[in-house]
Parts: sequence; C-alpha cells; structure tokens
Amino acid sequence: MNTFPLPKGWSRRICAVWKEHTKGYLATYRLGIFKPIIQEHGLDCVCTVLEYYLKITGMKYLSPGRFSETFGKLHQEAIRKPEDKKRFDNPSRQ
Repeated sequence: MNTFPLPKGWSRRICAVWKEHTKGYLATYRLGIFKPIIQEHGLDCVCTVLEYYLKITGMKYLSPGRFSETFGKLHQEAIRKPEDKKRFDNPSRQ
C-alpha cells in the first residue's frame, strides 16, 4: 500500500473542488474524512474522484461520509476509459 504525505494546502484544494461544483462550502470539521484517502491514493486522485462524485450525485445526496464509503467504486468508475464510459452509459440492444 502506498502512503502519500498530506501535501500543504490539501484542505484548500478539497474545499475548492467542493465549492466549484456545489456553489457551497464544505464544513471544515468534515475534512478529516479525506485524510486517510489522500494518504492512500494521493491528492490528485482524490480530487479527480471527488469531481466525478459531485457531478453524478444529486445535490441533496452529497456527503463527505458517503464519498468516503464509496471511494473504491467511484475510483474505478472515474478512471474508466472514455470509450468504456460510452459503452456502459449507452448500451446497445442487439
């Protein structure tokens, strides 16, 4: 298992991604949920998956806790190749 150090400014970056997609603020006491994920996967990866989560999830269902619980599944979906996304999003009926 890789261990990444928490980079300086990681919380600002997470909050910026959250604000960009929701136009609202992430409660600072919820930031701790992101620490172990960032340490395991790296900040760039977590931000990419967070952006994906924020795009596919309805506003009233957004939750840092839910993001943390479903990170593994979301990570696989977020990194899927673009041609695979098209195939799975628009299955043909043959």
